[in-house]
Amino acid sequence: MEQTRPEQAPRTRKTRVIELAGLSFGHMLNDSYVNFVAPLWPQIRQKFALSNSDVGSIIFWWGLTTNFGQPIFGYMTDRWRPRHIIVGATLISCLFFSFIGYATTLPAFVAFLILGGMGVAIFHPRGGALAVAASGARRALGMGVFSAGGALGYAFGYLASPYLHGLTGSMKGLMYAAPVGIIGAVILLLINVEGGAPKRAAAFHLREHVLPYLPKIAPLMLVMILRSATVVAFSSFIPQMLADQGKELIAGGHAGFFFIAGGAVGGMIGGHISDRLGRRGITIVTLLMSPPFLYSALHAAALPSLTLFFSLLFLAGFITRCAEPTNITHTQEILPEGASLAASLGMGGAWGVAGLIAPVIGRMADAHGVPYALGWAVFIPIVAAIAALFIPRGNTHQDQART
Repeated sequence: MEQTRPEQAPRTRKTRVIELAGLSFGHMLNDSYVNFVAPLWPQIRQKFALSNSDVGSIIFWWGLTTNFGQPIFGYMTDRWRPRHIIVGATLISCLFFSFIGYATTLPAFVAFLILGGMGVAIFHPRGGALAVAASGARRALGMGVFSAGGALGYAFGYLASPYLHGLTGSMKGLMYAAPVGIIGAVILLLINVEGGAPKRAAAFHLREHVLPYLPKIAPLMLVMILRSATVVAFSSFIPQMLADQGKELIAGGHAGFFFIAGGAVGGMIGGHISDRLGRRGITIVTLLMSPPFLYSALHAAALPSLTLFFSLLFLAGFITRCAEPTNITHTQEILPEGASLAASLGMGGAWGVAGLIAPVIGRMADAHGVPYALGWAVFIPIVAAIAALFIPRGNTHQDQART
């Protein structure tokens, strides 16, 4: 467990609530900007003459920075605890993603993606660690609220991006979102979301605080990677599938919104349940329940009306991602001395590895069509459920209160 210095003043419940709300708000901002790109891939493909395989490759290399960068920054923040890193990260992601429409060449476009992704990679590890620190004994619920902020931002980014694109007829319309991020960063600075974080009494070292726990972490990481791969496949290629079917650009934005919003609601409810009943059971059950919802949603996209499709996507996101915050919290419980690094493994490292599926899905889509490729992705959660049999049971909130 993290140790606090004797001189650290106790924090009231109100202070903790404000901190958690601020962190969740910051998470919403960062993830909304990073997801501006997803519904615009059909336009990006046309602008730069890309294939589905090219899109998958760009998503993968972008993920190297956005996701694999998180464990690196997580280790750095656990080691040195830089001041106002949450504020700086929000500004970086806001500015680069808002002005990505001004990148006129493919290398410049990829550079904007990578630089904006760095801001997201810096924010997540520290934000996740602070969210759990502000949550007291109900850690999974706190992580669920924090994750819901990010998921809602991700969903709103998916929804808002096509509308912003429509303001100018190009990606330059994304620039109108920049003031929101700048004001948000100022708010985060004023409420001082990092002010109540526990101070470490001893230095953090990988050899002492991480390596001995790798056998417990490994099955959790596999579960998170496989779940994330499913989400990457669906969220990245559903807009292209709808575009291939002749649907309007905004339909892809709505699809992403419902899929991610379902995950946001599911994560909060799942975190609350796991705080009471433990971590492993809810992980196994929700993963096994995911394929029928994903399969049904995929086939409902071919119906003349998309109402049922959107409803099933919401339910698919709800079930598939229900235990996601729970697994991140579980990782932090196994690595209590490296809370930022632990958070980065679930929110970044797992997604980085999961991004490997994007080129595979892209090649399959080029050869056989997007519905065929996503039809195979439906079965990934079953493999994840088998891996979940080997994760530790985890604590309930009663267990946490006694520690």
